[in-house]
Amino acid sequence: MRRLLEPALAAAAALTAARATRRMAADYWDTETLTPRTVALVYSAGLANAGAYVLAVRHRSWPLPLPTRTAALGGAAVAAALVTRGRHTRNPRTVGLVAALTGIGITARSGLACTIAVAVWAAVRQPMPADERHLARMLGNQHSRQL
Repeated sequence: MRRLLEPALAAAAALTAARATRRMAADYWDTETLTPRTVALVYSAGLANAGAYVLAVRHRSWPLPLPTRTAALGGAAVAAALVTRGRHTRNPRTVGLVAALTGIGITARSGLACTIAVAVWAAVRQPMPADERHLARMLGNQHSRQL
């Protein structure tokens, strides 16, 4: 039963994050701002994902068959590679977060933590057209993205 708890929590956190993303898109489309209910959902999704990630790292869910030294070097290399690419992206802070999550997941030899990091990357990579229009109006053309 315990083996299923962490993946179930990770799946619930991912579903909450997907719901929050849809709500954000709807709010930006309708009112060009976020409602307090959506903000609460976004923060709760973030906390749920952080909790699932910490559990995955702590309990080494879905263990990766790597020696400790190889895992540490591999985690550091992946994090460094992603961070150096962050300079050339639209949101280097997000790239840094994904790099850190991936590096820690590899270093901890947790397959579930690595899966959560990939899910975070996939979620933040999706453009949100209503949000992009809002950012273009607020910040100018240098922040607009080709959709």
